[in-house]
Amino acid sequence: MFKPLKMVNVALQVLHSDAAKVTHVIAKMGLFHLLDSRELSKTAVKIGGEAFQECMSRYTALNQELKELCGRLSLARKVRKDLEVEPEQELQMIEDAVKRIQKKLSLPAEQITRLERQRKHASEQLALLRSISPAGADLEVIRKFSYLYKQVGFVATKDIPRLEASLGAVHVTLQTLIALERRSLIVVLCSQKDKDVLNRALKSAYFEAVDLPPLERGAFSEILEKLETEIQQLAEKKTALSLELQDTQKEAVEELQDLREKVSIAMLILQAEQHYAAGTRSYIIQGWLPATQTQRFQNEIVRVTEGRARIEFSEAEMVEEVRKGTLKIPILFHNPYLVRPFETILFNYGTQDYQALDPTPIIAISFLLMFGVMFGDVGHGLVLFLIGRGLCKHCYQMMDLGIIMMECGVSSAVFGLLYGSIFGVEHWIPALWFHPAEHIGQFMAFALGFGVLMISAGIILNILNSFRRKDYEAGILGHYGIIGALFYWLSVGLGLKYAVYGDFGISSKALILLLGMPLGVIFFKEPLAHILFKKEDGGDESMFPSGIGMFLMESVIDVIDVVVRYLASTVSFIRTAAFALAHGGLFIAVFSLADIVENMKGGGLWYWLVILLGNVLIIALEGLVVSIQTVRLEYYEFFSKFFKDGGERFHPLKIE
Repeated sequence: MFKPLKMVNVALQVLHSDAAKVTHVIAKMGLFHLLDSRELSKTAVKIGGEAFQECMSRYTALNQELKELCGRLSLARKVRKDLEVEPEQELQMIEDAVKRIQKKLSLPAEQITRLERQRKHASEQLALLRSISPAGADLEVIRKFSYLYKQVGFVATKDIPRLEASLGAVHVTLQTLIALERRSLIVVLCSQKDKDVLNRALKSAYFEAVDLPPLERGAFSEILEKLETEIQQLAEKKTALSLELQDTQKEAVEELQDLREKVSIAMLILQAEQHYAAGTRSYIIQGWLPATQTQRFQNEIVRVTEGRARIEFSEAEMVEEVRKGTLKIPILFHNPYLVRPFETILFNYGTQDYQALDPTPIIAISFLLMFGVMFGDVGHGLVLFLIGRGLCKHCYQMMDLGIIMMECGVSSAVFGLLYGSIFGVEHWIPALWFHPAEHIGQFMAFALGFGVLMISAGIILNILNSFRRKDYEAGILGHYGIIGALFYWLSVGLGLKYAVYGDFGISSKALILLLGMPLGVIFFKEPLAHILFKKEDGGDESMFPSGIGMFLMESVIDVIDVVVRYLASTVSFIRTAAFALAHGGLFIAVFSLADIVENMKGGGLWYWLVILLGNVLIIALEGLVVSIQTVRLEYYEFFSKFFKDGGERFHPLKIE
């Protein structure tokens, strides 16, 4: 904690025949940050010819097919780190297995689709005939003249005369089978040579054709009975095939999941191998590994290669590329379980270098304190805790957010006890500290004091990080270095003394001298840095490279900037008290509205409904606003004092 895990550089040489096994065991361990050995090695050949690219594209296609197939079967991915895969050797076998399963599953599925289509068609015909039967439609006109071209369907009743008129030039028989108010079922017959004319006329009349079953033989009741039997038989066949398909799917589940995992692992191996440098008979693999895992790593590589591997471990600082600044050491923290989710806040802002201290524990403590101060309520804290618990239990991808919400809920509940507030009611329990609205001045002083602590923590981190980087100029003369800290702490001490005793306790000259000394050092920072930390790098040796006039102007602005920044950062923390007071003010509005509606008809119900909705809105909206303000204070008032971007996060090769 407070320091990134120590890293060692690993150079690994393995035979071509062992590369897949080695990559697999590295991915299973999930502790190796892979580097591009092709860029680091000067003699090795790069991998990635046409055969390799073809293999990769075939695996990509397989992965998509398996993903879609598992999606249709609602199969969740089952991670199997123990599966052994030789990507190039097993490719054809995996493709054949996937095709076999697809064929085995698609055949009954296609038959089921076809049967369902037939059943639906027969059901539509049955429904149509049943609607015709009670109307006493004359079906003989349809039975007869089978040698003629005929069309049966619906047309708007009002359009029938117009349709008959448009067909006057050809020999056509039009008969209404069912006459309804808006639509009529008609049959139209003509010779084969006139069918095009008929179809054009029907289209202009918005004719809607219907598909009737063969009506050449049998009574009407027999036709209905035949259709009912056909529908039943189709349903039975579909049920039988569905059961057969279910059995087939059950048999294929484990094999499908294993195939999907094999393809995922094979793709991971191939992607990793693109970063390897190839020699005549071996591959060179380079990367970073936590120093505590070197023995385990070596044992696994020796085991899987049966000793056919060469492994070299180097201290991070001894690597030539690191000393030159062309290679970054990745950052991996080792924080307790409840602190680890707050690393997200840090990495969303950026990534520090390897020498910087880990601020995550301070982030976690300060975040929870600020959130609790601004959102202090026992009931609301309990609700947040339950929501976070639900996220942890039912949504693994949001585990970190769930843990943060649970911790924020506990913090909110603790401050709710200190404020004596449960769902905005402040007379159910006594306040263990005080009611914020009754002690505004004291609450503001607490917020300022907390701000001083946060800014001081940022300054101390900056000083320590600067010394760890051997950047003594920033650590001593910087705005947030030792001199800047001296000015800030003197100012805070004098301000505190004045607030308590009403007097600084020293003369005006002594006050000016006391605060002027660190500001004077900051004013002359450029020449002092030139004298104390002169770098013999062949650069400009002048003490005032931009001229004395520009130096004076920049120095004045620099001093003003330091004073304003420290003042603004400290005052900014008053927002914690302001939002806590706003939290109570919102409840006053909710209870006032509830009192108004209580006098209405059914007032008791309306009263509690307003209270309920008010609490929901406060939890949702103010909870979001408070979270945003807390993150803002972390980023702008804390991180800005010490954070220096430019690092690289540890991204291990692993099976996920």
